[in-house]
Amino acid sequence: MKTGFDALSAYNIYLETAVESGIFALIAFVSFIGINIYKAIKFILASKTIDTIFVLAALLSIIGILTHGMVDTVFFRPQIQFTFWIMVGIIRVGVVKD
Repeated sequence: MKTGFDALSAYNIYLETAVESGIFALIAFVSFIGINIYKAIKFILASKTIDTIFVLAALLSIIGILTHGMVDTVFFRPQIQFTFWIMVGIIRVGVVKD
């Protein structure tokens, strides 16, 4: 590391969450994501409505954001944070509607 260089973050959303908020926040974050992914997959496999397409698209979008989050702190960018929460909302509305 160069002298006088300040690193902006850990460049990993999971590590960043653990460092900034603690292990309980990391567990809560991973649990929140896991529950949403589980419910989305369960809905996709059980439902035969047009909503399945929207929930599938939202699920794939979240998986993409979380995968990219392993090598960059994507949640520091408001546009990506907004997209993430909209996709979570689409999953939750689609699952509850069934």
